Amino acid sequence: MTNVLDPKYLKFRGESLIEMYNWKRERIYKFLHESCTTEPLKLLYKQFLSLCPLDKPVPDGWKVEHNYQPVNKKGNPDSKAYGPDQHIFRMPTRDPRPIFSKFDVNPNDDWTHTNTMSIPGSETTLASPRYWNHYDLLGLILSVLQPELDGADKDRFFLPLTAVYGRWCAQIGGNRATTEEKDKGKRGVGAVPAVFQCTWIKGKEDKVYFALGSSLAGFDWNNEEQVGKWKIRLRHTRFDLLKGWNYIDKAGEKWDYWWSPTLEENAIAGTHFGNCGETYPFLHVFDSWTKNSRGKAHGLALSSKFLGDNVLKLNYSPKAMHQPADDDETSCKFIIPPCKNCRYLLQKADAVDAQFIYPPIQST
Repeated sequence: MTNVLDPKYLKFRGESLIEMYNWKRERIYKFLHESCTTEPLKLLYKQFLSLCPLDKPVPDGWKVEHNYQPVNKKGNPDSKAYGPDQHIFRMPTRDPRPIFSKFDVNPNDDWTHTNTMSIPGSETTLASPRYWNHYDLLGLILSVLQPELDGADKDRFFLPLTAVYGRWCAQIGGNRATTEEKDKGKRGVGAVPAVFQCTWIKGKEDKVYFALGSSLAGFDWNNEEQVGKWKIRLRHTRFDLLKGWNYIDKAGEKWDYWWSPTLEENAIAGTHFGNCGETYPFLHVFDSWTKNSRGKAHGLALSSKFLGDNVLKLNYSPKAMHQPADDDETSCKFIIPPCKNCRYLLQKADAVDAQFIYPPIQST
């Protein structure tokens, strides 16, 4: 059994996860460019770059679209049609505001992706959800870059990798509030995702497969006079990803954008289905494996609050990751359990929610 506080970490494409945790933006981009060498990976990386802040390095000879800040025919930012900037692949609707949304998510089939890491052991038709956000695309890229996972488990691989994913999201995207970035002109928009999630499953011949994802982020929707009902449109588009997933919308039970277990509990603080960090991982894993196999699935969700922890700001620490919550010594502060919405989805997928929950380690 893995030692939680002193695991023997696996490497990621020959690199130390503990060192990757502290990489800065330039090193991250260099690694991604050097790793994305096949045509499918190049496409993913180009789409990812197109939604990154303006200080992204574009490889020599590459043509990358301006989807974060689209430009007009003269090459100038088209702020009238596409402003404010968004880390979202979008198109103008030309609908009147504030009654309707200024944007719609661009329904481009080139942005529909399969998590190809599942193919060797898949047992059903693979899920191919649409992507439109650079945080989710980064999670997909990391999910398909690691082919060898012998001995991978939560502590040796998936927890540090999810932490690396969160740190890289904070380095590259959004307003970079957690990285103390001084160049305001190069920042993106919005806070980092609130949650980073990883789900993994053991398949044939004990091979392990996984998928990373994050909660909805990378938007600027506060000014309804400017963007209209963009908040509802964007959240609804994430909700629509789950259409047909495990027959969830045909099960004879309540299934509606305006309803979820968390909204039922608290109409203000609750969230809509599809907006959690689990969305893309659940789509890939639980649509690519039969129900008989899903009981083998495990997962973890990492709160973005770990980015501001005094210890974890400096280095990765399994002890700090497993520290008890301030108000509940039976729960971890940063490794958080599935919310009620995600537990509902786990139930629909015939997965075991206890395999997505981890106890804290008390200070000694």
